[in-house]
Amino acid sequence: MARGHACFWQQVCLTEKHYGPVHLAVARPQAGNDIWYVLSDEPTEVTTLEEYGLRFDIERTFWTINPTGFSWSPP
Repeated sequence: MARGHACFWQQVCLTEKHYGPVHLAVARPQAGNDIWYVLSDEPTEVTTLEEYGLRFDIERTFWTINPTGFSWSPP
């Protein structure tokens, strides 16, 4: 898949056990060599990838700030 492209499949079943129906998005961002696979119970579209991109950034930032996990102590 070329960088910057995405494909979307709606109402598909996966594996020989026919898990689904589910919605699948597959994309390769412009930067990097990663390929994203998003499996959802809701129809997938470009905004799905945008939302997951924001989520990935938030998680990456969280682990950069606090690599040992979140330590919560009651007062």
